[in-house]
Amino acid sequence: MQQTAYRMDTTQSKKRQRDHHRFLSSMTFTSMPMSCDCDECGTCQAKIPPSIAQAVIEHRRSKLFFLENAPTFQERTLVARDGSGSGVSIWKLVLPPGSEPLTEFGNSHRIIFVESMPKGRTVRSIGKGIIGSGDEQNSRQKVPWVEAHAYLYCSNGGKAIGWVNEKQDLDKSLHIDDTNSDVVLYVVKVTNKAIAHCLKTSIDEAPWTLQVKQIFQKYLGEKRYDNDDEATSSIKIVIPAQDAVAIRHLVDTGSQSSN
Repeated sequence: MQQTAYRMDTTQSKKRQRDHHRFLSSMTFTSMPMSCDCDECGTCQAKIPPSIAQAVIEHRRSKLFFLENAPTFQERTLVARDGSGSGVSIWKLVLPPGSEPLTEFGNSHRIIFVESMPKGRTVRSIGKGIIGSGDEQNSRQKVPWVEAHAYLYCSNGGKAIGWVNEKQDLDKSLHIDDTNSDVVLYVVKVTNKAIAHCLKTSIDEAPWTLQVKQIFQKYLGEKRYDNDDEATSSIKIVIPAQDAVAIRHLVDTGSQSSN
């Protein structure tokens, strides 16, 4: 009796396995050719109606179109800021090709050190008007930046300031990790108040901030308190090479002292 029951259980078990294998073999993903490059399970055109296959193809095309045209954004990172309230800060600004401009207000004086300027890139300052409008885009001006050079931008009294790494026709995508075409800047900012009190250092103030203020004071001269009423991002002075190197060194010094 027990042997008969055992044989029945074994027979039923084998039958269930056969039924399970038949079920699996009926599924499209188990018989789909290995050469099929479709990223949707079970979309081999030999197995599904043409209308569904076409819908899948259109879906794939739409995803590729989105990846190639997805908007990218500029990235701003704080590198150093003295905790004593000296009014000095250093920022890293990354401009991917075709990215939306990251606008700031020009209340502070700035020295832009161009860390990376890939060959063939065109950078433009934002124009006047609402960012992204036709008037604003048409009034953008080309910026003659050169890699490893530094440029002084005076305070413009709080007007918008920003730059765009212009997308070129040769670019096939706008991926933000396209670092080979990113323009990388270090932006050193100093407030008017910090310049006015350049000789009055705090006991807690880091030495690198005093050196930064001295370089600003050297090139701002008697006009250091004036607002810039010209273009929102016009270059006032090209910093000589010796002080440009000093600025880049102070970026590293400030970064190390802030960590």
